[in-house]
Amino acid sequence: NGTPAVQVVMIDITERKKAELLLAVRERMYRETFENAPMAMFRSGRDHGVIAVNRACEDLLGYAVDEMRGKRLRVLIHPDDVEKVLARVSDVREGRAVRAETEYRIRRKDGHYIWVSSSRCLTPDEDGQPNHLLVQLQDITARREAEAALREGEAIYRALAEESLQGLMVSERGKPAFVNGVFAKMFGYTVEEILAMRS
Repeated sequence: NGTPAVQVVMIDITERKKAELLLAVRERMYRETFENAPMAMFRSGRDHGVIAVNRACEDLLGYAVDEMRGKRLRVLIHPDDVEKVLARVSDVREGRAVRAETEYRIRRKDGHYIWVSSSRCLTPDEDGQPNHLLVQLQDITARREAEAALREGEAIYRALAEESLQGLMVSERGKPAFVNGVFAKMFGYTVEEILAMRS
C-alpha cells in the first residue's frame, strides 16, 4: 500500500547441506584412514610429483612429509628399475590395468636402497577426475635377501655336487632327482638315462 516492504524468497537446501556434510565426513574419514594406515602410501599427480604422503611412508623412506611433497619419485627409484615401474604406471594411467603391482628398489633418505612391493591405482583429483595415483609400498627387503641367499646356496651346492670326485645321487620318493656325472659313469649310464629311471 505504498509503504516499504521486504520480500523474502526461501529455497529449501536441506538435502544439499546433508550431502555437503556427508561429503565432509567421508573426506575426513579418508584423510584419517590414509594418514594413519599401517602401510606406506602416497598420492601422486599427473606429473608424477608427490601430493600427499602418510606417516608410514615417512617412516619407511626416512623423508618428512614436507620433504616428500612435490618430489618426483622417479629420482628415488633404482636406475635399473625405472623403466619397469614407469611401464606399470603407464598401464594404469592408460586404462590397460585397474591396478598394477611391481617389485623394485627405492632409495631411502639415508642413501640405502630397499626392496618394496608396490601397488598402484587411479583415484579422483579435486575435480573428480581419475588423475591421481594412489601408491602403496611394502618393505620386502628381508624376503628378497633371503631369496638371493637361497639361490646362492643352491648354486654352491649344485656346483659342489656336480664337480665332486665321488658319485652322488639324490632321490625323491624312490625316483632319482639328481645324479652327477661320476655316479652315471660308475654304472655306465648317462645322467639323463638314470634320471628317467623309475627306481
